[in-house]
Amino acid sequence: MGTVSFGPVQCSNRHPLEQAMNVPPELRKPCPECGSTARLYSLSRGSTIVVRGMRKFKAFHGAETKPFLLGKVGDDLFRKTGLWNRIERWFDRAHDWYEECIVYRDTGHSMSKGEPLSQHRGYGSAKRK
Repeated sequence: MGTVSFGPVQCSNRHPLEQAMNVPPELRKPCPECGSTARLYSLSRGSTIVVRGMRKFKAFHGAETKPFLLGKVGDDLFRKTGLWNRIERWFDRAHDWYEECIVYRDTGHSMSKGEPLSQHRGYGSAKRK
């Protein structure tokens, strides 16, 4: 994966030449600048790397074992479609609130949802099988 590109043909002293890369040595014309028949060929290869990240957090009051606020913000893969989306999701137990915002990367559209956490049922691990 990636791109390959060929640079210009040059003589051994790096003068650019108007000559194909596949000319055999015995048929090469000497460089008009220096007379060399030696050639330099350049090849470059490039790729693109995409870095995605997700931050998750929990907030606790003192020594309590159950967090009063949970959330995640970042890039998320939606497995059904195989597409990456930007997501913000908050579970605020202290104020009985759930909020989610998803931005679809391919279209730029967004979907937001907010509701009392006590009414947020049947999602994630609580889905009916």
